[in-house]
Amino acid sequence: MASDGGDKNVLYSQLLQLAHDAPLQIERVELSGAHTAVAVLRDGSRLRAQYAHGGSVTDLESLLSRAGVQLVRE
Repeated sequence: MASDGGDKNVLYSQLLQLAHDAPLQIERVELSGAHTAVAVLRDGSRLRAQYAHGGSVTDLESLLSRAGVQLVRE
């Protein structure tokens, strides 16, 4: 269930910080071809962040993998 407010735009660094500090709050992260990462949180809210290039996702991927959080590439 997504919140009716839609996605909340955040900085990519904030998304990385969340994945580092509280990965269990994240249900999954969806990556799109438009250099956009959307974190779907367990409470139903969604955080959207832009990243510079494909290589930028390496750190996020590593943090999510360690926590067992699904990363979906669209």
